[in-house]
Amino acid sequence: MALVERYLFRLPPLLAATVLCQLVLVWLSQRMGQGTPMGDLLFAYKPWAEDVLKYGQSFGIATPWVYPYPALVPIVGSSLVSPEDYQFGWLLLRLALVIAVTLILVLYRRDAATPTRRARYLAGYAWVGFTFAIGPVSISRIDSWSVALAILGALAIALQSQRAAAAIFTFAAWIKIWPIAMFAPLLFERKNIWRMLAIGAGISLGILALGVLLGGNASLLSFVTGQGSRGLQIESPFAMPWIWAGALGASDAGIEYNVQLFTFEVFGWGTDFVSFWLSPVQFGALAITFLLGWLATRDGKANSHEVIAW
Repeated sequence: MALVERYLFRLPPLLAATVLCQLVLVWLSQRMGQGTPMGDLLFAYKPWAEDVLKYGQSFGIATPWVYPYPALVPIVGSSLVSPEDYQFGWLLLRLALVIAVTLILVLYRRDAATPTRRARYLAGYAWVGFTFAIGPVSISRIDSWSVALAILGALAIALQSQRAAAAIFTFAAWIKIWPIAMFAPLLFERKNIWRMLAIGAGISLGILALGVLLGGNASLLSFVTGQGSRGLQIESPFAMPWIWAGALGASDAGIEYNVQLFTFEVFGWGTDFVSFWLSPVQFGALAITFLLGWLATRDGKANSHEVIAW
């Protein structure tokens, strides 16, 4: 084990693994026989970037959009970096972001007692491993940007800086909404709840104010309901009955492609009902998790950072 740590728990091998992971995933994306793993780049992000740069569309500002408008930064930025090859521009920017976050993960306040040097490198390799396990889609979606920011937020928590974590998670949520679930546990401690809410609200109001200055209207919040027309996605565990029904030959159930939203969904009896109720169930699960976390920390006996991690 000491030999492994001696050779692997250094910056060059970790950065090499990060770069190699992206290169292999790009290679795999060109050799998958079914589907287009990086299709979002070509069929969604690139056209959006062109609409912004050529026709002045203001997605998420004055035009309804499925993402918060700060998501335009990497989407349009990729086109500016490489006008002739959008995918190359996206991957180059994404790799630069990941390398920067990895450097911060390993080097920032490395003299701190926690996280230890070993924990930092393990986290870095875990990030590489999970990215590779998910496949090419893990490097070709806007989520890859919010994930990178969320990792910085997790580092801030480990460094006992909850205010920095709240700020980072808020910014990340304004790219893709899911990091709000990482912000919520910061409200577990009573002494911090108003401070955390003030940070989140302040940053959010600043982003909204900037959007208004850029000509924004109600479209600034269109992402909240923008994906409400989605059906039951095939990646949902609840889609399995219809997936199996189609695989076993059923003519009234199976998988179909939603041309408007560029995504695969299942069809068949009951899919609309299940799809509708999954959203309130999801919010209910988040509320239950929040309540359990609050109960675990209210008497001060539990380590709040361990509770936040769980």
